[in-house]
Amino acid sequence: MSLPRVGVVIVTMGTRPRELAALLASVEKQSVPAARVMLIGNATPLTDVDTAQNVTKVPLEENLGCPGGRNVGLAMLRDYGDTDVVVELDDDGLLIDSDVFRKVQHLFASDARLGIVGFRVADEHGRTERRWVPRLVDDAEEPRYGDIDRVDWAEIVEIGLGEGPGRDYWRNLMATYTPNFPGSNTIVEESWLDGRAKGQAEGKAEDILHILEARGIGIPDSVRERVVGCTDLGVLGTWLDRSLSVTRAEELFADE
Repeated sequence: MSLPRVGVVIVTMGTRPRELAALLASVEKQSVPAARVMLIGNATPLTDVDTAQNVTKVPLEENLGCPGGRNVGLAMLRDYGDTDVVVELDDDGLLIDSDVFRKVQHLFASDARLGIVGFRVADEHGRTERRWVPRLVDDAEEPRYGDIDRVDWAEIVEIGLGEGPGRDYWRNLMATYTPNFPGSNTIVEESWLDGRAKGQAEGKAEDILHILEARGIGIPDSVRERVVGCTDLGVLGTWLDRSLSVTRAEELFADE
């Protein structure tokens, strides 16, 4: 069975350097290496990004957005001609298994009718939210309004209420929703920011431990407990950077 060659397109604005480094490391650790990786910089020069030999940096002067940036990467992979299947990744994602590309190869090789494979996207707790699940919609199908639309309207109503008891009551009703209008200072946004900070800390801790494990470095319980228990994003970021090069897990805490 002939296996397709895998290419990768990653689009970044340069605002997530640590997450991007972890993603690139997880791509490099795949048991089946990518034939070519296109790293598209949306209005960012990519000069500070360390990459493997099979990564081609493409700094764009203009921010074309995710679809525009991906189209640039796809066009370049087509022109190179050494890729059969393309894996598109976000710069804040992470391939948690080392055999992802191998599975993609075998899926496409086993079914000539296959055109698209969608990954299951999960947060650091293994939870998949509804908005991360791709859905194909028939053109003739009536529009469907799900949770995301209700969230939009919830914030629009709160912003329109201004200050007063009505807004206070609305904030109590909407406290469990997720924000879609950053900067509006709604209770939705406040709750989301608090939860995001906690989630970011937990996510970075998981990334650090995963990178160490993927590199074959043993993790003593004391190191694992210290990493998991840390809530300082700056400190976790430093440890994440070090996790890419240390030879012993204890070296994460060098000079501390």
